[in-house]
Amino acid sequence: AAHEIVTAIGIGPYDLSPSIGVNFQPEHPRFIEAVARIRDAGRRAGKTMWRIGHGPTMASEGYHFLCIGEATGMLKEALSQARVDSATAAGADS
Repeated sequence: AAHEIVTAIGIGPYDLSPSIGVNFQPEHPRFIEAVARIRDAGRRAGKTMWRIGHGPTMASEGYHFLCIGEATGMLKEALSQARVDSATAAGADS
């Protein structure tokens, strides 16, 4: 965390959890402890930590650098919604 090239600390919960044997169990004590250790290492080095997850939950835990969606997934959802909106508008014009 203290290396000069590191600007922030980040974890992927789907990567971290299986590597510590808890296969995405975010409430598992081992996962919680691992996240705390990583976050503390960042704090000691003066680096913020970002998290992937539910925005309100992450914010309530004190995170302010959040990833609340993956870019291609968010684009797919936006395009799907646009298609629904377009179809709805077309039906209203009939």
